[in-house]
Formats: sequence, structure tokens, C-alpha cells
Amino acid sequence: MYESFAVPTRAAYTSRRNCASVYASPALALSTALFCSFPLTGASAAGMTATAVLTKVNQVYTSARTYSGNIKIVEQIQFKGKTTVTSISHTLKYKAPNQFFRQTEISISGGASAKRSNKMLMSCDGRTIIGYSAEKNMYQKQPVTQPVSLAALLTVVPRGNLPGCVLLPETTVQGHAVYVVQMPKPQMPVLPSKMSAADKAKFASQLAAVHPAKFSIDKSNFTILRMSQQSGANRVTVDLDAQALNGAIPDTAFAFALPRGAKEVPLPAPTQPGMGARPGAMAPPGGPKR
Repeated sequence: MYESFAVPTRAAYTSRRNCASVYASPALALSTALFCSFPLTGASAAGMTATAVLTKVNQVYTSARTYSGNIKIVEQIQFKGKTTVTSISHTLKYKAPNQFFRQTEISISGGASAKRSNKMLMSCDGRTIIGYSAEKNMYQKQPVTQPVSLAALLTVVPRGNLPGCVLLPETTVQGHAVYVVQMPKPQMPVLPSKMSAADKAKFASQLAAVHPAKFSIDKSNFTILRMSQQSGANRVTVDLDAQALNGAIPDTAFAFALPRGAKEVPLPAPTQPGMGARPGAMAPPGGPKR
């Protein structure tokens, strides 16, 4: 399944270094995994350090009582000489501690197959999370058991205490003056001992092609306007716009009435006796497949 309805919780957001991913596509998953593994070393710029900028960014999103905005992800992936372009557009509304409504449109073009698209949504009224696929007219639901993190829903909010990122020259994004924070290149992790020498060499070659991720941060309010990363011919860009924080959002904005005839897909049964469904473990009830 392409899109996952998994809901990152505050605990998961912290334990995974604030890099929990809602997106299941290969390019973004790769860039997120690499970003999470970065060992960050020292660097600074006059006036404001990169760590200070990221700290303010983290504070903006983790302290927000409400949020509304648009998130657009564009991925370009080359495989066996063919290029696949995936566009994911989210419209998100959020109210702490656990109300949200996220509508998603996905379009996949190029590669070996015809263009595909789907519309999905995930909503939580504070009591129940519902994930719905318009393509299949199917849904899943689960009770809310702990707060849901806005930063994890957005997926691109870095930790606030990252030492040693680099401030690049300021520029303009979406008509706003921005700080540009660059992450260091990832270093080689410890690979499994059973991995063959050829596979290790291939992994090292792929890792060497990964460019540092860059964050464009609005200088006026420390919101993220863009995150971009490139690995060889593959690239991913995440743009955030129309962001409003701490405004009034009525509870009705988080209600969702299932369409007539929608079929419920039960959550997977616990794998061990006495275990309930893991919060945020919802599988997608349908969507484009790769």
C-alpha cells in the first residue's frame, strides 16, 4: 500500500528522534531514515546558529495549540532508466492534544505503469481515529489512547537540540525571507555482519550519493516552508504553505461522516495474547500500490 494511516504519537515522535514518518514512499522513507541517522557536528553562523534556529522551529510546532496548513510532497525516483514522479498533497487541521483532520491526494506518474491517483483522509475527533480510502470506499478505525503529535503528523520537524548543523546564506522561499539550515552528510552506519561485501559496497556507494537535507525556515515566525534532499537522480521536496498556528478551529472541523456503503477493514488481530491494537498501527484500507 502506498499511503499509511499510521498515527505517530508523542512518545513515538520522541523515541524516533522526532523523525517519525507518516509517508510510506521509498524516497521519503530513505531520506527520513538517513536524516534520523545523522551524527551532527559543530558549525555556526554570525548572528544566529543553526541549532538556535532549529530550537525555535521545534518550539513553534510542539507548543502549538492549533494548526492548519497545506503540505505538498514531490518525489522523483529513477529506477532502471525510468522516472516516477509522485505528488502527495495534504490539507491538515490539528487541535491539541489529539484532534486532527488530514485530507490527502496522491498522484503517481511515469515509470512502468499508467498514471494512478487516489484520495484518502484520516480524521480524529479526540476519541476515534478513522482512516478512509476513496478509491476502495473502505475505512479502518481505532480508539485514541494517547496524545497525537503535530510535529509527527507533519513529519519534517527536526529535534530542537541538534548541535552543529550549518547555516547557509539566507534566501527567499514563497516570497518570505528564510534561514537555510543544512544537515551534515550521513555517515556509514554499522551494517549487519551477515551482509556480503558486495552489498556493503553498494550501500556505501548509494550513501555517498546522498546530499545533505536542507530546511528553509521563515525568518519572521520560524515555521518550516521547505525541506529538500537529493540522492543521485532521486529527490524529494516538501513544501508547507498557508500555515496558521494557534487560531480558532471549531470541533466540527474534525468530524467525518463515512460515505454510504463504506466497508470497514478490521485492524489486524494482536499477535500475542493480552495485547491490544498498538496506537497508530492502522494499516491503509486501500490506495495505489507500487
